[in-house]
Amino acid sequence: MKIIVGWLLLFAASVAFSQTTTNTTCNTQGSGGGSAQTNCTSTTTNPSVQQQQNYQTGQQIGNALGVGLARVMQAHSETKWVKKFCAANPGQSWHWTQNGTVTARGTCPPPEDKTATAANAFIAKHKDYILEQKNADAMIAYLETHNLNPAEEKSYEIAYKDLKKNNQLHLYAN
Repeated sequence: MKIIVGWLLLFAASVAFSQTTTNTTCNTQGSGGGSAQTNCTSTTTNPSVQQQQNYQTGQQIGNALGVGLARVMQAHSETKWVKKFCAANPGQSWHWTQNGTVTARGTCPPPEDKTATAANAFIAKHKDYILEQKNADAMIAYLETHNLNPAEEKSYEIAYKDLKKNNQLHLYAN
């Protein structure tokens, strides 16, 4: 019996939800004793039509987000692949192919460019680092002594932290 009552409630709710609603507005012009004119306007709404429109709009938004997300994922994958390829092949040309079509191409930076890029990235992050020969000598000596790769920014970070801790760098006051 409970199942039948539950089914009836669900059926009644779905019927009530899908019913069409008509709103009518009337305006009367003229005097009560003479010729009065009444104009009425009716507006019909059907919740199921509105639901369908909302569903379609949601589908369009979802499709757009899906396409955007796919592009972001592809760009990330491409960037990751290029970095890995260039790490092993400095100065070489590369191309990214998708479905048999070249969609991007470029040239890996030569090793000396990678060193300058890493050093400049380090300097840009550390506003307290004073660009002077004594600091440069200390950093280079540290990289060489500890066999750190000067083409990797993390090498400069390691040297900086250790040299700073031991007061071996001239730094701007924070």
